[in-house]
Formats: sequence, structure tokens, C-alpha cells
Amino acid sequence: MFHKSSLEGLIGFLNSTKGGKITLKHVDVSVKHINPNRFARTQGDNVRGFVAEVNGRVVGYIAVSFEPDSRPGSINMASVDPDYQRKGIGSMLMEAALEFLKLRGARKVCAAVSHVNRPAIMYYMKHGFIPEGFLRDHFSKGLHEIYMSRFFEE
Repeated sequence: MFHKSSLEGLIGFLNSTKGGKITLKHVDVSVKHINPNRFARTQGDNVRGFVAEVNGRVVGYIAVSFEPDSRPGSINMASVDPDYQRKGIGSMLMEAALEFLKLRGARKVCAAVSHVNRPAIMYYMKHGFIPEGFLRDHFSKGLHEIYMSRFFEE
């Protein structure tokens, strides 16, 4: 189980694997030339998808779900076209998803990330998620899952 004090341990683990060095830093990103209209496709009251469009072309998405009985929210999938990454689109999508989950009454939001997906790990950490769990060899030998979460203040 990871705690806030274990972030350095996670970064040390990730730095010991292939893919280059990770450091913690805040990056200021401005969003330009992006249609500010986000729209959702609803599949029930507690499942929502948001997309980002540029000139009518979908360049990113995020899908979330909420369990009203126990109040956790989940980020089920998120992606931004590589040509549009590092432009604030992922942050715009995350803000829309977190706002939706908070308005639904979520107290906590969770996401599962492969240990080899460094950009996703850093994306979630940038948005206040912390590692809470580590499943070694989860999908196959050598492929580990990191469970990350963040809490809303109650």
C-alpha cells in the first residue's frame, strides 16, 4: 500500500525501470485554439464521457463512472491524441470529469495505471492523485498495476 510519503519510493521504482528519469514538477499549460464546448454522452446517470474537439475533430476523451452507494468515482479511460498532448487538453478533460464526479457526490476518485505508462502516472499525480496500491504481475508476469486515487474534501 502506498501513502503520500511513498511518492519518492514510487518514483525511485519507476526510475529503476526502463524509460528515463521522472521528476516531480508543476507545468503551466495554456489552452489555445480548442473548442471550449465539452459534451457528454450519457449511458445512465452515473456514467459519463467527455470529449475535447479541435476544429470539429475529437482529439481527446475521458470516461468516468460513479457508484452512489459507496460514493467512489472511477476514471475508466482517458486519452489525448499525441499531436495534441502537452497543450492542456488532458487537464481540461480531467477538470470536467472531476467536476462531474464531485457534483454526483463522490468522496474519492480512483484510477488504475500500468507501471510502464509513465505519462499517465505523471498526469494523475499532476491532478492530485496519489498511489494507494500496487498489484505485481496483475495482467501478466512483469506487468504491474498501480492504483491511484484522490479525495474530495467533505
